[in-house]
Amino acid sequence: MERSPQRTCFALLATALTLAPAARGAVSVQVVRVDESRVKEFDSGASHGGSPGQVTLTLRLGGAEVAGASEYGRLRITEATDDTGLSIKPEQFAVGDEFTPLPGSTFDAGQDARRPAEIQVSLAAPSRSATRIARVKGEVYVKAGGRKDAVTVARVAERIGKAVEHPALKAAKLTVTIVDPKTARPQDGLPSDAASGGNTLTVKIVGDGSAVKGIEVVGPEGQSVSPGRSSSSSGNTTVHTLILERTLDPSMALKIDVLSGQRFVRVPLDLKDIPLP
Repeated sequence: MERSPQRTCFALLATALTLAPAARGAVSVQVVRVDESRVKEFDSGASHGGSPGQVTLTLRLGGAEVAGASEYGRLRITEATDDTGLSIKPEQFAVGDEFTPLPGSTFDAGQDARRPAEIQVSLAAPSRSATRIARVKGEVYVKAGGRKDAVTVARVAERIGKAVEHPALKAAKLTVTIVDPKTARPQDGLPSDAASGGNTLTVKIVGDGSAVKGIEVVGPEGQSVSPGRSSSSSGNTTVHTLILERTLDPSMALKIDVLSGQRFVRVPLDLKDIPLP
């Protein structure tokens, strides 16, 4: 089917608008990808609660305010329509305090400040006759900034059953204990196979788990000697059992990478004329 010159010009204009920052404040918002999926069920009993289809926007956030951002959450969409006038506003759930790590920001490595933060926003499926998303409005929060510190607990084998005191942990509002399973209580939340001593070390952390960006046992030269780890969480308590490559000895130290003082940055969303795939 041949496109008219007017439609081609409009598509080019819409693309240009999409790739331009959608906000001119401290944080810019740019649409970098649009994914659309549809589902047709011929037998209602063939699946259980499958999605009827959706369109997902990948948004790139820019600006000094979100440099080094690590997580995003509290996403709320207040308006979303396609160019036929159909509402594609997603079903909204209660906005809680849970945040999702940004791509490139993992447990063992914070977000690379040189890599732009990208988030995903899912909307309901647009009309089949729609050619673009007319408008999306809402807001999202990101955690950004903060101070990175490395907390080192020397001769950790001698600290079994004791709490760890450090200014960086206090700043991050974290309580850290090297657990002794022999005296652990049920409320300590240890998995049934947790142990300290031998080839494992168990660490209990109470507080915002997202402030912990890495945890490992290192040898006398600073090299990691804990190639494996299992973790379990309940409420604001996380228990990490570090699997060591050799028996725990006095030369080993526990190293915890901590990020404290992060700020919440509100990012308003107001996107227009986004071409559909």
